[in-house]
Amino acid sequence: MLTARKLRTQDLGLSERDRAFYPRRSPETIRIVPVASPASGPISSLSRTIVLCYGTRPQIIKAARLAPALSQKFHLVRVDTGQHYDHELSAVHYAELGVSPPDRFLEVGSGPLPEQTALITSRVAELLTSVRPDAVVVIGDTISTLGGALAAALLRIPIVHVEAGLRAARRDMTEDVVRRVVDDMSAVLCAPSARAAEQLRAERQAGHVVQTGDVAYDVLQWALIAARDVYRRTVWPIGPGNPFILVTLHRAELVDQPELMRGAVEAISRIELPVLFPVHPRTRSRLTELGLFDQFADQVHLLEPMGYLASVGSIEAATAVITDSGGVQREAYWLGTPCLTVRAETEWPETVACGANRLVAPETLPEGLAPALDDRLSELRPGGWSPEAYGDGEAASRVAESVRLLWA
Repeated sequence: MLTARKLRTQDLGLSERDRAFYPRRSPETIRIVPVASPASGPISSLSRTIVLCYGTRPQIIKAARLAPALSQKFHLVRVDTGQHYDHELSAVHYAELGVSPPDRFLEVGSGPLPEQTALITSRVAELLTSVRPDAVVVIGDTISTLGGALAAALLRIPIVHVEAGLRAARRDMTEDVVRRVVDDMSAVLCAPSARAAEQLRAERQAGHVVQTGDVAYDVLQWALIAARDVYRRTVWPIGPGNPFILVTLHRAELVDQPELMRGAVEAISRIELPVLFPVHPRTRSRLTELGLFDQFADQVHLLEPMGYLASVGSIEAATAVITDSGGVQREAYWLGTPCLTVRAETEWPETVACGANRLVAPETLPEGLAPALDDRLSELRPGGWSPEAYGDGEAASRVAESVRLLWA
């Protein structure tokens, strides 16, 4: 049996366990495939070298399906920037999802965003100069996405952006800045939904726009049986079969604002059902700084961050989910679990339009959460929507195929 780990405050950093896991390969140790000259005839796809650049928990999870799909068509070099650098957010997902270790781990770690961006850009550029790939694939809207794309653009290497076309109303939000900049630089734009593809076409983006679907759905379908097994074998603080609310909160615009964080703690403590709250390292740090750990009510069970499988299993088993995570919003949507998103907007509006998701502005906490949760549980039976907005679970294959548009 497994046991859900109760939260222990501790310093973050690259542990000896992590250092033993990640390979330390120099660019020279990565196999470089020579590019045929024009006189040699057409270049086959398998002679093309593609770099897949990622560095955060959600990106490692998506690499579980994206990397195999790309490897079937190209020579693939996997690069982990190390933006999420600890076992809880990074290495555990390689292990439980069977993701091949990266060919290069760049050890960037945490830091102010401008410094982190510069370091990722510099280290990825150094790698690209040695490997000389035909294209670089980046995922989502993180600093690893931006740094990888900037390095490729500066070296005039074509960029393929997975999860292109997502937009927020707040254009000053870091993720939205990354999305817009990377979309502008990309030669192939892989949109996860029809709305995202329409957005890119409305912006008259120069790159090829392809509606591929969401790679995260590929991963969920592939891993769901294992996730259910992990959940079943885990000893949780609540009895099996009992109703509970799952909470995940980590976004900077919430947890880095002391008054909003205090409101969130009070709102969560007012929930009458038992609460499972796996605490993200960023959230843990803020709760410690603000002295809020002892402010939670007894029915709130604070846990260490979960691996992907336990997270998916607990989302499916939950009575409802409260989150600010884009990934959790979609996973709840796919698994038929009602969701409340603690944000004023979402880049995944399809989840709201069908009734699977409801927005609760952080500024309305603590008063706004309890009535929204009551309404959420009474207004719609779980799973009362059709989860088809983000494709059919074959997005990774479509992304790999869309890369060929670079040489069409």
